[in-house]
Amino acid sequence: MDSELISVIIPTYNAADTISQCIDSVITQSYCNMEIIVVDDGSEDGTGAIVQEYCNKHDNLILVKQNNQGAGPARNMGLQVASGKYVQFVDSDDILMPNATQILYNAINEAQSDLVICGAENSGGGGKITTITTSLLGKQQITSYFDTMLSNGSFVPLWNKLYKREICNNLVFENIKVGEDLLFNIEYVDRCSSLKIIPDILYQRKISDGSVSGKYHDTYMEDVLLTYKRAELFLVRGGTLILRKCCKKQRGKSLVMGCICYFHAQISHG
Repeated sequence: MDSELISVIIPTYNAADTISQCIDSVITQSYCNMEIIVVDDGSEDGTGAIVQEYCNKHDNLILVKQNNQGAGPARNMGLQVASGKYVQFVDSDDILMPNATQILYNAINEAQSDLVICGAENSGGGGKITTITTSLLGKQQITSYFDTMLSNGSFVPLWNKLYKREICNNLVFENIKVGEDLLFNIEYVDRCSSLKIIPDILYQRKISDGSVSGKYHDTYMEDVLLTYKRAELFLVRGGTLILRKCCKKQRGKSLVMGCICYFHAQISHG
């Protein structure tokens, strides 16, 4: 039963080639009680015009335009507009699997949890994000399973989750290209009493050379360092063991990978 409004937020920038497929995957979901908020972050390729055509046909689709600021500020704008009880994030070059929203809603509603996490798959590079056996984790269990959620890739992304808007409303995405999702999820989960994990693969992610996650960019190292600076500030403010584990486990991995990408780019550019 579609009893609660779900706000689906799609930040987009120059996604004219993929935005239609993305929106189609959302508007055809079996869960009907949703508002779809597309935030056009200053696109220059006609993305906004494509979305406007959808708005003309679908009353529950909202187009918000802003000057180019990045994915974080675009998601912040989407949260400001959102009015649903729950929030779902979708990237504009990805798609939701059929019935994804319904399955996520059923899981979070039946468990009465603050968050639900599902699996996902990559359409371009192959591979999947798999989750642990179906579980309802309380506050202490979240900490116990945190290493597993980091290692299987299910914790960091935004797009394999269903959030409560009342918790999201107290959070802000950082304006950085690397790590804004990690920081958001750390602070969100710190405010959760419980979370539900389901094994279903409900999201298909497209990894391409043009995507932020598919290439090195000039501020990569700066963004990585800023991410951990923000995380440490949160820890000083009294962050829980969840953040301590995250910093301890991920700092070395991300910084080493960042250095490799940085020096490879310097060598490649001569």
